[in-house]
Amino acid sequence: AEGTELAKLLRAGALAAPLYRRSLPIWEKALGQTPQPPGTVNQFSFALGGLASIEGRQGRFEAAETLYKRAIALIDDARDRDHPLMARPLQGLATLYARQGEYDSAEALYKRAVAILEDSLDRDHPRMAAALQGLSGVYSARGENGAAEALLKRALDIRVKALGEGHPDVALTRDLLAKLRSAKPGT
Repeated sequence: AEGTELAKLLRAGALAAPLYRRSLPIWEKALGQTPQPPGTVNQFSFALGGLASIEGRQGRFEAAETLYKRAIALIDDARDRDHPLMARPLQGLATLYARQGEYDSAEALYKRAVAILEDSLDRDHPRMAAALQGLSGVYSARGENGAAEALLKRALDIRVKALGEGHPDVALTRDLLAKLRSAKPGT
């Protein structure tokens, strides 16, 4: 079943990537307009992040890294360095690094994303749960299961409050917590 889901994601990416590639020059042009059309920075950064995510899933890590870094630079130039919009490409780049085993780089980016979200949104905002879950994955991969579990518990609490017990994201976080606990000796 996992292979089938991966195949679906890769097919979806193959369909979406050309659309993102066609949209990027349009956003680039809009970015240079005065006045800038509303939402240009947000939409351009989302398009960059969307294409970066696809590139990363397809194993094109350098291309993905370049796109995420471009989104980060775009937001950094147009907004405050700690704008909540910054958390999304930081998390994307952190995920990319974690997939490649670059855990120190991933940890730093996840921590920055968490700090931005804690400062700009409610501490229990649903977006926080994804950042905590990503950081938990880094700790888990390093064998730091205590730290990973604490973050997953917090992510689970946030998701239960925000989404309710029956939401798939709650189930996913519960599954990750169960997997982590089953890997711990003595549990």
